[in-house]
Amino acid sequence: MYLSNKTRPDIAYTVNCCSKSVEKPTEEDIISIKRVLRYLRGTENLGIRFGGSSPMEEMVGFCDGDFAGDPQSRSITGYLIYYCGGPISWCAKKQPVIALSTTEAEYIEAAECTKKLMYLKAVLEDILGKEATARLHMDNSSALSLMKNGVLNRRSKYIDVQFHYIHEKVSTLLPSDRQNADIFTKLLKHS
Repeated sequence: MYLSNKTRPDIAYTVNCCSKSVEKPTEEDIISIKRVLRYLRGTENLGIRFGGSSPMEEMVGFCDGDFAGDPQSRSITGYLIYYCGGPISWCAKKQPVIALSTTEAEYIEAAECTKKLMYLKAVLEDILGKEATARLHMDNSSALSLMKNGVLNRRSKYIDVQFHYIHEKVSTLLPSDRQNADIFTKLLKHS
């Protein structure tokens, strides 16, 4: 858990899945944990690197949600926030409420990421002493449309008011194949 929360965002989703059955692990859970440990052994030279061409005053967030990926559980929220080319904050967790649609799950996950992004932006501005920018990318056009329009219709009025925080923080649509936050919400194919 420590590694997935502090230094290894690449194992966050798998560790999240494995930790669901800590009290009564199955044989399959033990196999998954051993696979994570073998992966860590084989990738011990990997780490978080900073640098690149992004400006010092900019943070970039990627968010993704998984609606009902596990029928026994709530939807999953996943986000990844970069600063100076390296990840500084990430999350893979169950959503705080039960989403009733893909749009709602993505909207809730975007709200969670936006809150964290705005907090980190404020910290960065205090450190730098000047205005910073924050961008958020997501891959769900329906949720983005709801954010931009802020219109509550009969299909979206049940979404909790706390999640409408992001209406004023308009995001950008990102093609699914460039969605970095996918590693927090679903298993990815390995080659």
